[in-house]
Amino acid sequence: MGKTKESLIIPNSNELNKIPQDPKNPLSNEKVELGKLLFHETAIGRNSIKTNSAFTYSCSSCHHSKAGFQACLPQGIGEGGTGFGQNGEGRTFNSAYQESEYDVQPIRTPSTLNIAYQTNILWNGAIWGYKCKC
Repeated sequence: MGKTKESLIIPNSNELNKIPQDPKNPLSNEKVELGKLLFHETAIGRNSIKTNSAFTYSCSSCHHSKAGFQACLPQGIGEGGTGFGQNGEGRTFNSAYQESEYDVQPIRTPSTLNIAYQTNILWNGAIWGYKCKC
């Protein structure tokens, strides 16, 4: 007994009740729209190592929509990066940072596309899907 082919169909974006979610914090159209704004909001990048880099990066610094919501680089550069390019390929290291201060993952930035369906994000389970509090 396996899954039916219907169970493998991802619902439309407006079928919020069919998308995995926290039952204590159900999705709504307003929350989805807020999430779209927050994904690009640099005001949430405030805990930076260097004061002058506060508020200069967001989720979209590493997860580019035109690149399938991942970096167009072997590693995404969050804090300590500068520039973007069209798909993230133009993001480079800021020379004001020491190598140990760059916010980069040890692997290619995973896609955030359809992340609600992922139980873990990195192959080693270091980041957990919709339960992630990152």
